[in-house]
Amino acid sequence: MNERPRIIAIAGPSCSGKTALANHLVESLAEPGAAHLPLDAYYRDLTGMTPAQRARWNFDDPASLEKALLIEHFAALTSGETIHRPVYNFATHARKPLSVLLAPAPFIVLEGIYALYWREVRAFLDLSVFINLDDATCLARRIVRDTHERRRAEQSIRTQYARTVRPMYEQHVEPTKLFADLLLDGRQSTEELAVQVLSALHSADSPTP
Repeated sequence: MNERPRIIAIAGPSCSGKTALANHLVESLAEPGAAHLPLDAYYRDLTGMTPAQRARWNFDDPASLEKALLIEHFAALTSGETIHRPVYNFATHARKPLSVLLAPAPFIVLEGIYALYWREVRAFLDLSVFINLDDATCLARRIVRDTHERRRAEQSIRTQYARTVRPMYEQHVEPTKLFADLLLDGRQSTEELAVQVLSALHSADSPTP
């Protein structure tokens, strides 16, 4: 790949529709090609901790993500190198022994609550997106996701949301919307959101009259 890939970052509150939008964009950009880089893959491996220690870990703090590895992988992909993207097990709070081989592509879609948080990551971006969505809807979606996909009890989900998810959002995530090129309404469908992102990409490609 001769040209540097174009990088789209999608941030927003937990369960605002970031992953669904990222997947839709990857499908829409299948030709010429797009790679999906979820921030959730970069949670720190807590294998060395006891179950009690893992339960007390603040997964909503930016320090819970392995920033150095993310930036290393970003630099590799933009240089045309293939990476081994980690896979995280949310049931055990540890990385799985396998990894995903991710080849560079003309487009890279980064998504996660902290996609716009680090200056070093923002330096790579061509289009930054932030999805806005109200707190009640985010919590309702998170309960559905975590009870089904992560085998968690509803009360545990509500407690974590009140103790860390919402406070960390207000402190660290919401301010990053200032770095967004595009602010989207998470109440819209994934298809409607994707149209707006693709339109913004097209506008960026169009020469200024």
